Amino acid sequence: MSRSLTIILGLFFCLHAGPAVTAVSAQKKAPAISISSASLSPARGGLINNNKPVISAEYLDEGIGVSATDTRIFIDGQDVSASSQVSANKITYTPAAPLADGAHQVKLNVVDKAGNASEVQWSFTVHTQPPQVQITSHKPNQFVNKSPVVVAGSINDPRARILVNGINAVVEKNTFSAKVNLIEGSNTVTAVATDNFGNSGTDSVVLIVDTKPPVVEITAPAGNTLINTRLVTVTGITDKNAASVTITTRSGAGGVPAVVNNGTFTAKDVKLEEGSNTISVKTVSQAGNVGTAAVRVTVDSIPPKLAITAPRTLTVTNKKMIAVSGTVDKPSAMVRVNNTPVQVAKGMFSLSSLNLVEGNNTITATAVDRAGNQATPSAVTIVLDTTGPTPPTLNLLPPVTRTTPVMISGSSEPGARVDVFVNSASQVSVKADEKGAFSLKINLSEGNNAISALAYDGPGNASAPSAVLNVFLDTRPPRIL
Repeated sequence: MSRSLTIILGLFFCLHAGPAVTAVSAQKKAPAISISSASLSPARGGLINNNKPVISAEYLDEGIGVSATDTRIFIDGQDVSASSQVSANKITYTPAAPLADGAHQVKLNVVDKAGNASEVQWSFTVHTQPPQVQITSHKPNQFVNKSPVVVAGSINDPRARILVNGINAVVEKNTFSAKVNLIEGSNTVTAVATDNFGNSGTDSVVLIVDTKPPVVEITAPAGNTLINTRLVTVTGITDKNAASVTITTRSGAGGVPAVVNNGTFTAKDVKLEEGSNTISVKTVSQAGNVGTAAVRVTVDSIPPKLAITAPRTLTVTNKKMIAVSGTVDKPSAMVRVNNTPVQVAKGMFSLSSLNLVEGNNTITATAVDRAGNQATPSAVTIVLDTTGPTPPTLNLLPPVTRTTPVMISGSSEPGARVDVFVNSASQVSVKADEKGAFSLKINLSEGNNAISALAYDGPGNASAPSAVLNVFLDTRPPRIL
């Protein structure tokens, strides 16, 4: 009847309203409600421990749209639609008061604007009470003398998962047990029971492990170490109830008694010998039980020896960088030259380059061996001289001569090497005497000869050229025309 009425009304309006009026289509499809696990919240059959959960569902209407005022949601048969939020494709409801523990039924009736309805129902369970777990196998602060131990107890929910100090426990009916490793001394053992809803209950006891003999450990000096002293202080840890601690070495007859204080011990002036030593400690408890420990240490109290072999002290150079080398009698020693680490190989050390400053430079080599012994430093003094001597002076010669070679003389820095040049070509070298005087013969070429000289000091620095002395060599007689 409704469909016929719609068609008749449509034809009526088309005939009387003209072309501007269109027919009204009927809304026939009911809204489609998604019931996937991602849409329903809480999930269908869900187990939750939140008593005020957000309850929601998504839906889709392929027609004219959902009517928010006609859509209804019921919780445990109670209409809570007035407190829900309804949108075009989702409804959400959060209980104002906590839900009781137990199962809860949700019914959702979605109605579109044409009056079509779709319905979905689902349920979930709320449980907020934690399981009750109790450790019954041990009393608080109970002493045990072994590890691991079996920790057992009771649980009111046999479906709960129980972890004892992180170990999965075996649950049988209303009891549980787990094998737990303990350490020497105080141990807190905690059983955590978690039910299917995520609620957790706990119980804890403190167990004290004392397995005897007493624990003893040398903490200083450390084992397998190299030390540079023959008298050491030995320290360590032991049981708090230790009655006595005694230190023995091959050099200490009868042993050295240690002072014990709250689980630690100290023995001063324990005598060692050069080379390998075994330090032994003996602890006696109040019950007479004996615990022992030992470490091996090596004594090296002899410092290394080193010497700089190159360059020699008081060397004068004009090089601003110099190589340094030397010897050290302990190849494993760390050597530094002017605080710079250098390579050591087969008892030799070397530094490829060391910067110098003008004037005196002190080069110091130091060495420290693995035991910490420091060698007596080795030092040399090096002089950097980069300043050339003053230019040499050439004594005057006759400006014209007909003989060669000629004797030339002059003065320069005492001890300097003087190079003489004729027409810019080197002729010969001569060394100035202690007063700076020099003389030598040079060969002249026919014609003018420009004579000059350069002086070089001991490090090899060159002077500026001397003044040029011109001598004309004329060995040809005049021709008579």
